[in-house]
Amino acid sequence: MNIEDYDTEDFACDHSFQQYCREENESSVAFWTAWISQHPEKADLIISAKQLVVFLSAGQGNRLEQLSHLKRGLQQRTLLEVSLESTPTVQKHHTRKSRTYLTALAACLAIGVIGYFVIANNPLSNSYIHANKAEYSSTGVDRKTVILPDGSLITLNRNSSIILNPKFSRTKRELTLTGEGFFEVTHDAEHPFFVHTEAVTVKVLGTVFNISAYPQAKGETETSLFRGKVEVSLNGIPGRTYILKPNEKLITKRVTEDSEMQDIALTATNLPEQHLNSKPRETAWLRNRLELSDERLEDIALKLENWYGIDIEFEDNEAKSYRYSGTFESETVLRALEALQLSYPFKIRSENEKILISK
Repeated sequence: MNIEDYDTEDFACDHSFQQYCREENESSVAFWTAWISQHPEKADLIISAKQLVVFLSAGQGNRLEQLSHLKRGLQQRTLLEVSLESTPTVQKHHTRKSRTYLTALAACLAIGVIGYFVIANNPLSNSYIHANKAEYSSTGVDRKTVILPDGSLITLNRNSSIILNPKFSRTKRELTLTGEGFFEVTHDAEHPFFVHTEAVTVKVLGTVFNISAYPQAKGETETSLFRGKVEVSLNGIPGRTYILKPNEKLITKRVTEDSEMQDIALTATNLPEQHLNSKPRETAWLRNRLELSDERLEDIALKLENWYGIDIEFEDNEAKSYRYSGTFESETVLRALEALQLSYPFKIRSENEKILISK
């Protein structure tokens, strides 16, 4: 199969891609680094495939055994595809969706996963935590995670806050940030998402970025983009706008206390997305590395709750007893829960600013 036709599971089952993700082979790393840089439109697929390689391998034996599992999953997937294509009752417009689901399921079954498989979809995509307050703040010792009515997720660093526009909704998306926040904005081309700070206004359609705009930073604001595209406008200077591409950062700084904001740098961040283990320092405050050894989901949820600043509750006792082993690092609570779902699925929904888990 042509690499350009790969889907998430194809990348994950490619031995060379696995070596690239684990940085085990220099030629594989060089090949995929170059290929990914030449195909920026594949960014979301690559991210999902990297997660799949890492998380499906957690707690499943040594590397050779993991590779064997993934190869068997690929073989089973091929059989399912053939079966799917030969089934006359399947309607054409459902074929691709059904194939994706079944092939992913085959890969999961190959390593003993029970239930269905979720990878790139937000587990709360159809059930949002409705922001019913005008302002959300973190404290000096805790972070705070908020999921907005449009499905966008914001994690606030310590001593940070957001104030929502009084008419904030899925069609009018605008807020003001003080401090630092990590944003995963739900894509909506017709309804841009605006983040206002003292120095800049950031306009997004759907992307992942970090803004640091603490008042005590002497007028310095950092906007770091990791995925998608944003437009940064300098407040008070009409027409001064910058378009950021992934892995770029715009730093603005007031030269003197009374001066207008002046842009002083537009530099690449330390995030080479093509390397799985390379993490940007701009989000070091947010990342939570979990090393799990046969731990109960109830205990893991408590760790996530304390780190990300959002309540996590269980709707039944069975899900509490699910056990996980492995090591992973995530920048949001939703990505962490998605990673766990890959190994032993459970359901997630939200209600009254809480994440609820059930079997």
